[in-house]
Amino acid sequence: LHTLAMPRRATQASRRAASSTGQPLGQALAEGHLDELRTLLIPRCDLGDEGLAAMLVGPWPKLESLDLRHNLLSAEGARLLASAPLLTRLRHLNLRSNDLRPEGLVALLSAEALPRLAALNLGATGFDLTAAATLPRALATARLRRLLLRDNPLGDRGLETLLRQLHLDELTVLNLRACQLSAESVAQLAVHPALRQLTHLSLRANPLGDDGARKLLGSPTLSRVRHLDLTSTGLTDAMMQALIESPHLGALEALTLAHNNLNEGAVLALLSSPLMGQLRHLNLAGNALSDDVAAKLAESASSLRVLNLRENFLTPVGAKKLVESQTLADLRQLNLERNYLMRHDRRRLQSAARCELI
Repeated sequence: LHTLAMPRRATQASRRAASSTGQPLGQALAEGHLDELRTLLIPRCDLGDEGLAAMLVGPWPKLESLDLRHNLLSAEGARLLASAPLLTRLRHLNLRSNDLRPEGLVALLSAEALPRLAALNLGATGFDLTAAATLPRALATARLRRLLLRDNPLGDRGLETLLRQLHLDELTVLNLRACQLSAESVAQLAVHPALRQLTHLSLRANPLGDDGARKLLGSPTLSRVRHLDLTSTGLTDAMMQALIESPHLGALEALTLAHNNLNEGAVLALLSSPLMGQLRHLNLAGNALSDDVAAKLAESASSLRVLNLRENFLTPVGAKKLVESQTLADLRQLNLERNYLMRHDRRRLQSAARCELI
């Protein structure tokens, strides 16, 4: 057995009783004769600190990937993991959505170097400036490819520390969603020379600002980016124009512009631009868009495979054009939730749809 994935425990009762349910699970894992195991995926299993302590008794000699998302771990759990021999062997570590707090993260990242780590997810763990100052030392010899820090109080100084001290030359995935960054920080990120291997970049829920957007969208940093998430970044007409005119988006396949209250004219300009010919995934959810946008998509978005128009102002007229469009013949998924569509409208659309309709 090389991979073990545990089913999540979804009940509220189990969450309230994590200390009693997590410990037997951890003990069972430690005693399970899993010496050949390379990947352990146990997200949302309510392991808790006691369960983690029981699990770490096992030797885990070949473990390379560990997923502990949503497991009710605290700073104490981070300290326990810091003293575990398996830490130095890990290539992939996911601790997202555990309340590790800065003190736990500092303990974890100060204890041992992580020489083999290629992917690290510390989203929603309390990762802040003090943790950011510790991370470069822990990863001094690592060849990091994926760094996910979403939903943390990283702030401008934290990002500046990472950009200045962390080896990012091989980084391909960077998620900085809701990290309390200013437009100035985004501009600094845009011109950082070590980030030119990026293929996935999320700046969701950080304000770009016109200047930051121009620098980002005019930067060679984006030349390899295939997935770009600019949800809730306060995009203006000027930023949309910079997006359309950018010479560095030749690799882009997936673009997320949700919840930006976009000007409909700017969206129509995007849909008429050469960029549309290369996009496979487009997310325009939550932008108060009308049937005019639906009509333009229905006649011009031939390359799309996934289209998200959730939470807009589409009526049955616009939705019908999308569903019946021959141009969108290769579309696999269409999201029309929370538009001006009644149940009987959706039933008619479902019967006519050639793709998955959400």
